[in-house]
Order: sequence, then structure tokens, then C-alpha cells
Amino acid sequence: MNYYGYGGNILYVNLTTGIVKSEVLNETLARKYIGGCGIGLRLLYDLLKPGIAPHSPENPIIISAGPLVGTLVPGSNKIQMLTKFAIPANKEQTKYYVGIGSGGSNRFGLMMKSAGYDQIVVTGSANKPVYLKIMNDHVEICSAADLWGRDIYETTDELMKRYLGCGVIAIGRGGESMAPLSLAFVDARNTIGKGAASVMGSKNLKAISVYGDRGVKVWDPKLLMKLSIDINETIRQIPYFNKPGIANWSLGKKWAVHYPPKIWKETLLNSKGCSSCTLTCKSFHKINTGAFSGNTLSTGVFMLVPIYGRRLELKDYGESMELLATANRLGIDFSSMAGMTKFLIRLKERGILTTKDTDGLDLRLGDIQSCLKLAHKIANRDGIGDSMAQGWHALASRVGVDPNTDPDGDGIVKGTSTLYDGRFTPMDPTRFMCVVNPRGGMHSHPITYYPGRSVSVIREFCQGMGLSEEEIEPVFNADDFNCGRLERHCEDGEAIWFSLGVCSKYVMYGIYNISPLSALYTAVTGFQITPEELKKAGERIWNLYKIINIREGFGREDDAFPGLWVKTIDEPIKGEIRLRDYFGKPLQHKDLEKMLDDYYDERGWNSSEGIPSEEKRKALGLDGLDSNRIPKQAL
Repeated sequence: MNYYGYGGNILYVNLTTGIVKSEVLNETLARKYIGGCGIGLRLLYDLLKPGIAPHSPENPIIISAGPLVGTLVPGSNKIQMLTKFAIPANKEQTKYYVGIGSGGSNRFGLMMKSAGYDQIVVTGSANKPVYLKIMNDHVEICSAADLWGRDIYETTDELMKRYLGCGVIAIGRGGESMAPLSLAFVDARNTIGKGAASVMGSKNLKAISVYGDRGVKVWDPKLLMKLSIDINETIRQIPYFNKPGIANWSLGKKWAVHYPPKIWKETLLNSKGCSSCTLTCKSFHKINTGAFSGNTLSTGVFMLVPIYGRRLELKDYGESMELLATANRLGIDFSSMAGMTKFLIRLKERGILTTKDTDGLDLRLGDIQSCLKLAHKIANRDGIGDSMAQGWHALASRVGVDPNTDPDGDGIVKGTSTLYDGRFTPMDPTRFMCVVNPRGGMHSHPITYYPGRSVSVIREFCQGMGLSEEEIEPVFNADDFNCGRLERHCEDGEAIWFSLGVCSKYVMYGIYNISPLSALYTAVTGFQITPEELKKAGERIWNLYKIINIREGFGREDDAFPGLWVKTIDEPIKGEIRLRDYFGKPLQHKDLEKMLDDYYDERGWNSSEGIPSEEKRKALGLDGLDSNRIPKQAL
């Protein structure tokens, strides 16, 4: 098969046996599941034995790159990491979800495709630290003895010096210690796979380096050039893409003094984008104040600095920058780490914990040194840090307080922190996906990502997403939309973006929808596909994602709103802060249950269990796949 757009091969590496082999990509598989995480999920369904432990050598890691990755399609740089993640999803710590981690790449995706691979499948476990070196057809398992113990940036820099032009996925100390709270970085710029980096560590896999010089052939270069020029013209009309990184946050008068928006620009060294992207959203900063003056920070989400600086009461913004930079170097999820740190400090203030309970650390709000020490204890799985490293459920078991309901806890779904507190942001598919996504706490990126869109704008977005009038009717009324029903279509779209390899920010700003993406897919691959067929493929992929997790024992009981989200906050100035819908209407418990019912109904799933019906699986060509849940006693 002479492929266009696709690398055309799947690389298999067994770290236990050292066997490396390459198989030609099956055309039927490519057409049915598009590419990227779509094909990755189908491979994972066959390779992953239900019920095995995340750190078992049998748990595969699959790196996926979609057919648009490596081409000149704007924003086509996203790769995915698929595996059974190591964060416990239930209080009994017996359930672990199969997840998709997505990250933008500057070099990795392009090099992977240029080397001829659409998927890299890693199984087994090495008996000593190694890294995987891929140079076109030459694949070698190399000793990582000199890299083990180095941070993510040091590791990436060293491999990029050894193999000029390569792309790198690397883990830090958190991944090495198999801390479930750890994450990896792609090309030292973007995070990927919170909970998956520890799986790399369990395999003694420090990094993957890839280089290819074959390029990516496209079916119709002239058409692709025309389509890409038109898209770039649309981009030029959007101010955010022309002025990236504009800082705009509101923390209230007290904290605005310590974190004024101008610090973004005052500390900025430069900003860069991923391959094929005009949005330079990865910013590089130099701390210019306080004890850490001169140190640097690389981040794609600078907003984390003021948000968590305020939460931990760090009055010097340089301290919050240093804490985020430390988490990045160690390969630890910053938002979860900061949330857990605040939780422990408040428990100590309330007399529930003592200094002895925190390994002698005198934890206090506003004390950067104790925060930094906790970060290293998490990465090294030392004392209280070991419980934190294993996730919220392990920490709750240790301290005897449930953070899902305690006022000083966090919004938690399937054992994972949500980026948003639903009480402070309107309930829309972005926030609702945190609840129903098979991977706990993960949000989506539809047009409603930013509040304030009108019903007509959201309806237009749905039409662009390929919804028929028959599908649109139950989603909308005159002045509102049904969040549960709209969620299904946003998820189908998310599956398409991930499978093609395009950045979701292009969707948030209305640059991409189903119609131009189907045209781009055809221009790149030569595979003719209608917008309707592409949307159905997205639905097929998301249902497959759900089926794989059903085999792991997940069901409706796991799609639970965070306990704190349903608790009202009374503030003297702002008044009642509570969960509300997109247009401000208060939501009751019965409204949330109906939202779930409507979501399952729109998907064609059994509403009592949250499982795709036999009719739905058959309609999507998934009827031959097993979706039986593991019995509870087997978990």
C-alpha cells in the first residue's frame, strides 16, 4: 500500500525480549478509525488484557500521530499517549482507567511520521534504565544509565544534542519513581499523559527519541496548499492568534497587587509554537524578583502561576513561578500537587494533622520552602509524598479526610483533580466532560469553552460540527441548550481532532469544524470522506474508548460530579456561589442526574449503567467487540 498522509507502519518494541518489528498499517483500520488515537484505541483493545495492573509489563504504551501531523495543515502537531493510567479511580483503589493523553509537539510528531510510523507500541519492561532511539528504520534500545536521575529538560537537551533534529518524549524523577501523579513532556514543551509517565517508569523507559528524513507525502499538494492558505487567512482575522499570550486574569483587589497581569510581559523572554502552528502559546519566562531571581520557567499555561500562587498564598509571584518550574523539571502534575499541598496545610491548621504527620515539615500557607520540599517528596515517593504521589484516594486514606467533600479539598473525578471548579465557571460541555470523560477530570474544548456565547453562535457551531437538523432539535430551545445532549457531539468532535492530530484551540476559535477537516483529510490522504462520515468515525472512536473502560469495570457510578461542586459557598461580597448552567440558572441535584440521563440517551447508551447498547455498537461497526464489565470481586 502506497500511503499518503500516513507513515504507513506500526512499530512494535518489546523491552523485555528486545524484539523490534514493524508492520504495515492496515488500510481498513485506517479508514475506519482515521488515525492517531482512533487507531491507537483499536490496537489497545486487542493488546490490553482487562484487569492487569498499570505497572505490569503487559500494559502497553502506544504513541499515536494522526494523518495530518507532519503536513503544512495549520495546527497539525498533536500526538497522543495511550495506556492504562496508574492513578486509582475509586476509593478502594481497585479501578484504573484507560486514558488518552494528548500533547502538542514541536519535533516529535513530524519526526515520527517522517520516520514512517503512525503508531509506536511499547510493551514489556527493561531490566535497567533505557531509552528508545528511532532513526528511520534503525530502532535501538539504548542504555539510559547516564540519563536516569536527570530532569526532563536536561534529558531532552542531551538527546537533542546527540541526535540533531530529533523529537523527544521524556520523564523526570516522578516517572522514574513510578509516581502515579507524574507526567511526561514532549520536546520539553508540552505535558502529556498525567498518570502515564509512571507506566514509562515501570518499564525503565526514560525517553523516546525519534528522527526521520523521509517527509510526509500528501495526495494533492496543490489542493492542500490552497486549503491551508484559506485557513491561515481566517487565522489572521482572529486577534488572539495575532497577539498570543495576552495576560488577562482577575484575582480580586487583594491578590491583584501580588499578581498583576503585567508580570506575564515583564518576565517574558520569548514565546514559541508547535510545528505548523502560528499560535506561539508556549512562553518562556525569567524570574526577576525575590530569592529565585534569574531562574527560568517554560509553560503553556502561565495562568497557573497566579491561580495557584493565590491558592497557596505565595505573595511573591517569583515563588509561584519557581514552584511550577520545579514540578515541570520533576515531571509532576502541578495542579494536583498544589491542590494536595493546600489540603494538607489546611488540615494542619485545623489540628487534624501534626508536624509529625507531615514528616517534620512545618507546612504553612505562604511558605515556598515547604511547598518545594513536598514537590521533591512526591517525586521521590518519600513519606507523606508517597501518598500524594499515588493520588487523592491514597492521600485521603492516609489522613482520614475525604477531599471530595471537605471544604479544603478539591474537585475530584475518578481520582483526578479537575482543572475547573464548576461553581466558579458555568456548566457547559467543557466542564461536564470532566465528569463523563473515561479519563478522570479531563475537559474538552468546544465553542463554549469561554463563557458568554449566544445560543445562535453555539447552534452555528453545531451545524459546522455536522449535526443534522434532526440532531440539533433536541439539543436546543429558543434561549438555552441541553448540556448533556450537546456533550455527546462535542466528544465526537474531540475524537476527530485527536485522531487527525489537530490542535483543539483551532476549534475553540471556530477555525476548524467538520467540513474543512474532511476536505483536508481527503487532500492529505486521498481517502474520500464526507463530513457526515467523518463525524460518524468520531462517534465510533469515542464509543470504543468507552467500551475499553467498561471492560475495566467502569460504569455510571463512576461518572459522578465532584462533591464540592454541589456545595454552595456564601461570600459577603459576591453572595451565593453555586453550580449554575451556562446562562446562570442554579442547578439542583435532580438537574445533574437529568443531565447524565440526557447524555446517555443522546449517545444511545443504557442510562442505568452508562454502557453503549447493542444497537449502538452494531450501528457503529463495534458489535464484535466485548464490552462486558469485570466483576467487582475481580478488581
